Amino acid sequence: MKKPRFARLLAESQHKSPAEAAEMLDRIVHRILRRVRDGAPADWPGLGRFHPGHPLRFELPKEKAKRK
Repeated sequence: MKKPRFARLLAESQHKSPAEAAEMLDRIVHRILRRVRDGAPADWPGLGRFHPGHPLRFELPKEKAKRK
């Protein structure tokens, strides 16, 4: 999901304008990045926990990868 759509959904759920929601989203991401850069893990409910020194990897589940 791209940022504009995510911000729009956040705006609808929080009864905010899309601009306010985009700013909220930016603050959340910056807080997570700051914590990870400082060496502390950071949680984003529904997305998981981000740990310092662990690169993000996107992999298809093995069942779906075999279908290609």
